[in-house]
Amino acid sequence: MDQFVWDKIIFDMGVGPKGVKISRVSNKNLEPKVLELLKNKNYKEKSIKIGNQMKKEDFNDELYKTIVE
Repeated sequence: MDQFVWDKIIFDMGVGPKGVKISRVSNKNLEPKVLELLKNKNYKEKSIKIGNQMKKEDFNDELYKTIVE
């Protein structure tokens, strides 16, 4: 189930191409997606931006409370 959710999230965020259903994966339809992912500079730029935002997140207190309580 999460395969479809993450496929949509990644595509909607602009950090990757729309995926191929597992049942339909072949070299013919997967190779262009992988090449697009590697060659599209916008994907990398957006991914770096999201990564930098994630680095600023600090959930240590919340995690501690969840584990201890």
